[in-house]
Amino acid sequence: GSDVHPLPDAFYCTITTGLMHKPVIDPEGNTFEEAAILQWIDANHNSPITRSELHSNQLYPNVAIASLIQEETNGKTDMELHPSIRRWKQEQPTAPTYEPTTNTSSSAQGSTGSINNNFPMTLEELEERENRRRQLTCLATCFTILLVVLLLPFVGYSVLYFAFFCWCFASSSGRETQR
Repeated sequence: GSDVHPLPDAFYCTITTGLMHKPVIDPEGNTFEEAAILQWIDANHNSPITRSELHSNQLYPNVAIASLIQEETNGKTDMELHPSIRRWKQEQPTAPTYEPTTNTSSSAQGSTGSINNNFPMTLEELEERENRRRQLTCLATCFTILLVVLLLPFVGYSVLYFAFFCWCFASSSGRETQR
């Protein structure tokens, strides 16, 4: 019901930043959404994380992550599901697809479903997407803190500021160590 736990970072693709529909794993143990990593490999011929050479035939389905994501839906009504899992289930029929190009350009053709196949194709684009995600998370946190301050006037501002900065520091340093 109302007890929403955070989902593990391993459920999210580092390219799309969304929950994975078809997770695949590379030889270095990194997991990606299949369509996103295929498009990345077609454009860059390397890993978006380590920059080492990577080919599509080196990818294998990550059955463990797929099973763990699927497990989040088992035995739960739609209202009991994590909001991200609920959206993931709705997207499932139109999960991203990727068709490699036949010419030398690096443009991709994908499904015309509701999921945008405009995945980041450079390290700068990946960092920009991560920075936007971090900004939105901090904005949501600021809004929550403002709401708490307005609803609970007995809580001192210094305590809230301290909690906010500790949370932002912990979440940003946790992401930096994963790279």
